[in-house]
Amino acid sequence: KNPTRQHTQRTTPRPTARVGGDKAMGDWNRVEQAIQVSYGAAGGVNQNTREEASQFLLDFQQSPDASIICLQKLPHPNLMVSVFCLSTLQNSIEIGYDRLSAYHNKIREVMLSYMEMVLHQEVEIYLKKIFIKCLVTFFRSEYPENWPDFFQRRP
Repeated sequence: KNPTRQHTQRTTPRPTARVGGDKAMGDWNRVEQAIQVSYGAAGGVNQNTREEASQFLLDFQQSPDASIICLQKLPHPNLMVSVFCLSTLQNSIEIGYDRLSAYHNKIREVMLSYMEMVLHQEVEIYLKKIFIKCLVTFFRSEYPENWPDFFQRRP
């Protein structure tokens, strides 16, 4: 080893997301931390760490299970986490809708639950906009073939 050579070490590990289990929870904790750092909620963070956190989140979003993990976390009490999860889900629907076929019913359930929350609770306008974008993307993929009763009145 060359002692004068400097090694850079990633402070935010790469995601290896899996659905369910302790591994996914550990990964999810790192995702939440990266969201806090990347979105600027963690004070005293240098630019390099913020960039690493942003790259970690991009890597996570590209992992095959990212949208399913985010779907399981919605709704989330933290605004930034909710925005990240909805954005991840919307992006997954937009570019890889067919890969999510096993989860269409779950996505529909989450969309309807979120719609109820948005209609009946005070929700940040930014979160509403992200949700609507996600809902419209999902709607375009599902209606009318797979979701013909979308416009039926709900209780």
